[in-house]
Amino acid sequence: MITNIPFQQLSISPKNVRQVTTTKAADQQLIASIRSQGVLQNLVVEPVGNDQFQVIAGGRRFAAVGHLIDGEELDSDFLIPCLVKSNTDEHIEISLAENTQREAMHPADRFLAYKALADQGYSEEDIAARFGVAIQSVRKLLALSKVSPKLLDYFRKGKLSLECLMAFTVHPDHKKQLACYKDLSQRHIYPNAVRSWLLDESVSTASSIGAFVGKAAYLKAGGAVSTDLFENHTYLNDHAMVHQLAEQKLTRQANKLKKQEAWSWVDISLLGTSAASEFVQLKPQLTDVPQSLSNQIKQLTKQAEQLEEQCIAEGWPETLEQKFEIVEKALDEAIEVRDQDYLRFSDEQMSYAGCIVTFDYHGKLTIIRGLALKKDVQRHQRQAQAVDTTTETTDKTAATYSQALLNDLAAHRQQITKACLLKHPNVALDILHYSLCVQVLSGRYHRCHQLIDAHFNEVVSESSRDDLNGTPADAALNNFQKKLPLAWLDEADEGKRLITFMELSASEKKRLITYCVAATLSINNRGTHHDQDALVDHLQIDFAKHWRPSKDNFLNRQDKGLLLNTFSTYRNEDWTNQHTAAKKSIVVEDIANWFGEKSAQDDSVQKTWLPDTF
Repeated sequence: MITNIPFQQLSISPKNVRQVTTTKAADQQLIASIRSQGVLQNLVVEPVGNDQFQVIAGGRRFAAVGHLIDGEELDSDFLIPCLVKSNTDEHIEISLAENTQREAMHPADRFLAYKALADQGYSEEDIAARFGVAIQSVRKLLALSKVSPKLLDYFRKGKLSLECLMAFTVHPDHKKQLACYKDLSQRHIYPNAVRSWLLDESVSTASSIGAFVGKAAYLKAGGAVSTDLFENHTYLNDHAMVHQLAEQKLTRQANKLKKQEAWSWVDISLLGTSAASEFVQLKPQLTDVPQSLSNQIKQLTKQAEQLEEQCIAEGWPETLEQKFEIVEKALDEAIEVRDQDYLRFSDEQMSYAGCIVTFDYHGKLTIIRGLALKKDVQRHQRQAQAVDTTTETTDKTAATYSQALLNDLAAHRQQITKACLLKHPNVALDILHYSLCVQVLSGRYHRCHQLIDAHFNEVVSESSRDDLNGTPADAALNNFQKKLPLAWLDEADEGKRLITFMELSASEKKRLITYCVAATLSINNRGTHHDQDALVDHLQIDFAKHWRPSKDNFLNRQDKGLLLNTFSTYRNEDWTNQHTAAKKSIVVEDIANWFGEKSAQDDSVQKTWLPDTF
C-alpha cells in the first residue's frame, strides 16, 4: 500500500544499489518534472524506528525533492508517496530491480509526446520549463515529430537511423520526404544524401553566395527558407532569387566604384575570386612613401634578420624568440600600412585595366583591382615590367626560352623560395594550415599540390646544369637542417616516438614544421600558379641576390636576336648597332662582362635584372 510520508522523515538507505551518479542534465530534467508534476512514481522505503524511513529505491527522486526544498520551492514537510517494505531480505533485490528492469521510452514516442503538448497549446518555453531541457532541444524534438508518420515508423523498426530522420526535417512536405526515401533506400541512404535530394538547388547560408546575400535580405525579398536545426544551417530555397539579389548587391557596389575610381571597366561576377583567373593581374607600385616609413621598415627588417640569425645560432631560446616575434610583428604592421596607403596603380595602368566586384569564400565583398585583358597588355608591352605576368601573357617567354631553360629557372626559383621561407616560420604554418584546410574543407585536392605536396613528400630542386649544389640557398637549407632537433626520430616504438615529439618545446616544433614545409614546397615559374606567386610576393624575396645570369646558366642558352632585343633597352643605341652583325659569342661575352662590372651600383640593372619567370 502506498503511504505519503513527509520528506524530513526520510533518508537514503546504505542498501540502495545505485552508486554512480547520473548526469547533471538528467538531474535537472527530473527536478523540473517534479516541480511541475510532483513525484509521479513512488519511492520504496523501510522503517528504521521513531517514525523514520530509509529509501531503498528512488534515491534520485528523493534528492530532487531535497533540492527543491533547499531552494524554498517546496516545504520541508512535503509529502512523498512511498511503498513501505519490512522484509529486509528483499531490499537489495528491490533496489536492483528498479534500477535495471526499466525500459527506456523510444525516442519516437518522446517526439510525439512533445507534439501532443504543443497541440494542447503549450509553448516551446513551457515544455522546456516543465521537463528541464533547453528550448532548442524542444524545438528539435518538435521538428522530428513533424516528419512523415511512415518515416517515424521506419525509425521505430530500425530501418532508418536517427541521423537520417534528422535530415528529413529540412523539408516539411511529407510526399516529398517519402519520395526521397523511396529513391534513396534503393541504394544507400545517408544524411547528406537526404539533404541534397530534398533541398535540390537550395543555397546554404553558409555557402559563399548565401553568406554574401544574407538570410535577412533574402527573407525581405519574399524568399522561402528551409532550416536544418541539427546542422545549424538555413537554406535559401529560391536559387534564382539568391543569384538575382547577389547581382543587385554587386551592381550597387560596382556603380559606386565607377564614380570613385577611374578604371577602364568595372564588372561583377558570381564566380568569386576565381573570376580573375582569365585576366592578367597588374602590379601596383609604391608611390610617395614617406621617408620615415621606409626607414622604419629598413630598420625593422635589419633587426629581424639579425635576431633570426642569432636565434638559429643559439637554438631559439624562448626570450630571444619572443624578441624576434615582436620585431617581426612590428615589421608586418609597418609593411601593411605602407602597402595599404601607398601601393597604387598608375594612371596608365588604369587606362586599360579594370576591376571585378565579387565575394570571397566566406561571402565577404571583394574587389579585385588591376585586371587586364591579354590583348590590352600586348598593346602596352613597353609597360610590361608593371605586369604580374601570367601564363597567358608570357608569350614572349614561352616562345623564346627553351623548356629546359624554363625548368632550370623554375628550379632556382623554387630553391631560393625554400631558403627564404626558413626565415618566416609563421608563413610556413600558414601554408601548412591553408593546404590542409583547402583539401579537407573544399575538396580541392587537385589544387593543393600547386603549393605544397598534400602527401608531404619532399620536393627536390633539380636543374639540367647541376648548378644548385653549393648555392647560398642550398647552404641555408643544409645549415638549418643540421640544427633541427631530430632525436625523437630515433625512438623505434611509434608510440614513444609520438610522445617524445609532443614533448618538444614550441620553438623546436616550429623549426621542424618550418623546415618540412620548405622541403615540400613546390614553386614553378611566375604565372604558372597564382598561389605560388602570392607566396613569393608575400615573402618579398630578392631573387637577384641569389641568382645572376651568367654565360652558362642563361646567356649562351638564348639566340642572338633575343639577347639584342632583351638588353638593347638597357644599353645605348650604338651598342645595338655595333652588335647587330657580331657573332653570338661576342654578344654573350659583352653582356656577361656588363653584368660583372664591379662599379655597378646595387640598384643598377646589372645587379637587379631578372628574367620574367622569376
